[in-house]
Parts: sequence; structure tokens; C-alpha cells
Amino acid sequence: MSSSPTSQPVLSSLNPSSHSQFQPSSRSTPPPRLTALVCGERHSYRALMLLRMLGGEQRRFHAAALATSKLEELSSCDFILLDAFSMTTLEMQEAIAWIRSATLAPLVVLTVRDPAYEAAAFQSGADAVIAFSESLEVSLALCKATIRRCSRRS
Repeated sequence: MSSSPTSQPVLSSLNPSSHSQFQPSSRSTPPPRLTALVCGERHSYRALMLLRMLGGEQRRFHAAALATSKLEELSSCDFILLDAFSMTTLEMQEAIAWIRSATLAPLVVLTVRDPAYEAAAFQSGADAVIAFSESLEVSLALCKATIRRCSRRS
């Protein structure tokens, strides 16, 4: 059986070093200097754990007070976690709009797994959405990936 050129594996001719920009980075994501937790009536234990695991100084904001609070304080944050568990879709969208009016910092929304709710978060300006059903390890990895992606844009 002779080997024809078309029977060669397609990937055998690729040189991995020529695609180094697509290789995962071996360096770790530096922790944000200042993180913000924006929440509704109450915040979840999971949101507090995520912020603690990310490191850095933390500030808390009540979502209903965003319209009247000092948005420049929110604009100094490097990362924002919106704990939308106790919010309606409209409340979450309004909170995201206020956050986006102050900053383009990475914004991750922590919420229940509901496709319509997740879509509303993305359409309102969220960079990522994490469901409460995700493991803490996956949630932390998603936050770090969002921080990395957003730091490349700036």
C-alpha cells in the first residue's frame, strides 16, 4: 500500500512554535488591586468566597444605591462581581447599566442558571455570567479568565 499525499495527517505539518500566540500562558493572573461586590438585598456566601479567593482589597455596594452613590468610587475598581441572586431581571439590567456608566472594568454576574437571565446579563454589558450551580473552582477560573481577557483589551 503506497501512501498518497492526501492520506497524511493534516496536523503533522503544523509547527506548534509558529502558533505561540495561541499557547496558554504559564504565568498566573495577578490579583486585582481593588474588587467590588455589588449585590441586592443580601449577598451570597459564594460571592464572598470568590472575592476572598481572588485577593485584593474589597468594597461592597448596594445595587439600589448605585444611582445615588459615588460612581467614581466604583470606577476605581479593577474587577466587579455582581451578585444578582436576589434581583429580578430588570434590577440586574439596571445595576449593570449603572456599573457600565462608571467603568469598563471586568464585570462578572453571579446568578441562577436561566438562559433568559444569562442572555439579559450579556446584552446589558456583563463580561461573563457564572451560575450558582458551578463549582467554586470553575467559578474562580472564570473570574480569572475574564480578568485576563479584559486586561488584554486595555
